Amino acid sequence: MENSWGKITVSGQKLSIHDESVLLAVLSLARQARHHLIKTTYAEMCRTMNINKGTSQYKSISKSLKRLAGTVVNTELYEQEEKKKTVVEDIIGTMISHVRQQPKSTKIEIDVSPYFLSLYGANLTTSIDLDERAKLKGDITKPIYRFLQTHEPGAVPFGLLTFCKGINLDTEQPLAEIRKKLRKALAELCRTFSWKS
Repeated sequence: MENSWGKITVSGQKLSIHDESVLLAVLSLARQARHHLIKTTYAEMCRTMNINKGTSQYKSISKSLKRLAGTVVNTELYEQEEKKKTVVEDIIGTMISHVRQQPKSTKIEIDVSPYFLSLYGANLTTSIDLDERAKLKGDITKPIYRFLQTHEPGAVPFGLLTFCKGINLDTEQPLAEIRKKLRKALAELCRTFSWKS
């Protein structure tokens, strides 16, 4: 994702909407704890994500945490003079520094990268209402909700395909199919939240 202030590159396994839900729950718990190191349980994670508790959910959360721990975020900050962009700062780090899970227990210890928490965590946790997000069903609707909640209202300074990459929507499919999926997701947002219509 790139705009006038900088560029964000995420590398590692492709993350799913479920992985995003787990990350938002982790960031929410870190905010409540006022610390990057959180000691929690799968049950508390489920409550934070507004999903039912159960073995299958616990396994799914565990797998997501492993993927998130392997995800690296590279943030390049620009300084722009006329048409020339210069990288003035380059910050590279993981989202989650480490995860400690005990197979015979439901306890989890998660260390959120302080770098990631300071750069993105505060914005994501203050902008996104997890209860409202949980009302949404669509895997495209949820990232659009996240995008809308973390950006100022008004026109966006990039095109449709860049927006699709920002919400993790496959851009290799036909443009007509992309538009159809986006219209369906936007319709769900309008149905769920009348203030968005």
